[in-house]
Amino acid sequence: MGEDYIGRLTFICDSPTYWLGPKGFLKNGKDTTQIWTGPEGTMTLAYQSTYHILDPFDNKQKPIRDVVEQHKPDILIIALGINGISFMDEAYFVSEYTDLVTDIQEISPDTIMILQSIYPITHRYRYYGNITNATITRANSWILKIAEENDCAYLDTISVLLTDEGNAKDELMLKDGLHPNEDGLQVIIDYIRTHGYIEEKYLFRLRL
Repeated sequence: MGEDYIGRLTFICDSPTYWLGPKGFLKNGKDTTQIWTGPEGTMTLAYQSTYHILDPFDNKQKPIRDVVEQHKPDILIIALGINGISFMDEAYFVSEYTDLVTDIQEISPDTIMILQSIYPITHRYRYYGNITNATITRANSWILKIAEENDCAYLDTISVLLTDEGNAKDELMLKDGLHPNEDGLQVIIDYIRTHGYIEEKYLFRLRL
């Protein structure tokens, strides 16, 4: 997929994905309207039902569902989960995530929804132990199941950030061990572009 595809995307995300905007990987860079998250640049899945994100079109804080209803994104990537998996068990995680997905599907039925895997971390992350890559892999299996059960695509971005030992590649991560650096963000956006959602009408044209 090309830049036109990337321009169709909107991300409801926490801080590891947030930096796609300020680092210039999306339209208008730090002024992009493609990143939807809290005013501090992150959000926690567990609070999604009451949390107010920053509407990038008017810089006002609003409930997530109000922003979706007002702007009805074309392709919406949900990139959430790292904030919360240290205290959320499967039932809690799946309930909150599914609630967000199904509400958005009801509010904006024409929006294409893609559920993105949580990125891996390195051992330099200060809370490593409370959260490990095994924890993240387990949570990603929950996200995959949610995608399958709710007719959403699943985006396996974690796969391009991992070493053979199952940890994040140091060269793709900031020193905090949690956030991808610019090289890591480039790998992520390249993966998104080369694993794009192909609509049925496009597949039909290919068959002709």
